[in-house]
Amino acid sequence: DEKVREAINEELRCQRTRMHQERYFLNKLNIVVDLETSVKEWRDVAEELGVQHHMRS
Repeated sequence: DEKVREAINEELRCQRTRMHQERYFLNKLNIVVDLETSVKEWRDVAEELGVQHHMRS
């Protein structure tokens, strides 16, 4: 019984660790995607500002 319980606990511990690693990895991916999106949005804004600036002058 004790050995079975230990094996189950060990398996649960491994699964929990794996879940944390995957969540950490996904969070890093999401941050990268957010950064890329932000950069694109900033470029669009910069282009619009540039166009407005040209139109004004």
